[in-house]
Amino acid sequence: MLEIITSTDWFVVSSLFLVAFFVMALQLDLSVATFMSGHALGRQTSQRRLRLMVDQFALGFVIMTWLVISTTCLVLHFSLHDLIKTSWFWTIISGVILGQGLLMTLLDFSKKTSPHPWLNQVMRQFLTKRASKTRSPAEAFSLGLTSFLTQTPIVLLTFIVAGATLLVLPGQFLVPGTIIFSLTLGVPLLMFRGYLRNNQSGVGVQQFIVKNRRFFQIVRLICLLVLVLIITSELSHLGVKNG
Repeated sequence: MLEIITSTDWFVVSSLFLVAFFVMALQLDLSVATFMSGHALGRQTSQRRLRLMVDQFALGFVIMTWLVISTTCLVLHFSLHDLIKTSWFWTIISGVILGQGLLMTLLDFSKKTSPHPWLNQVMRQFLTKRASKTRSPAEAFSLGLTSFLTQTPIVLLTFIVAGATLLVLPGQFLVPGTIIFSLTLGVPLLMFRGYLRNNQSGVGVQQFIVKNRRFFQIVRLICLLVLVLIITSELSHLGVKNG
């Protein structure tokens, strides 16, 4: 697969773009952050302390994102280097990603009352409980770490694609590439932080997420479908054989 994805720069850019937008469209980190801020304001937390908590939450989320994508790159390079060069491996990955997208969409539309039906119920309850009890920046940082970890099973396959794509970069650009990728996923939290500078609470953001829930569901599905299409297109275009 390394030979496949080095053949065209557009594959590298589009793959990373689609993976990033898929993760951002999950909206789990933003939902937890707004829930945390709402409970913090309910305890009369000052705006300055609230913004600091959001900063630490975002930092924890970005750091865990970087750790996961870096680990993925290391595993692919040292343990699965030969495997990721085969077309049949990527055919399987594409098929599973397609199935995941369809299953997530089915769950989204069948369970209208649950904001994240594809997330394990125990983890949803855990995040809700921790967000409501978070009182300090240190706890917010820990919650940010946990928020990304809980969605790791959902994003793992797309991170494999992103990791293989990042491995195409020259060695000196690999680490900066993983950092930029991780920071990109933290953009929604950065925007939320900016929103809090001009608003007393994050209620407006939470209402926006709920109101546009269907839109984010469609974006997730489209990202996965297009990702599968461009992988399939590259395989067929280059005529790579299995093995």
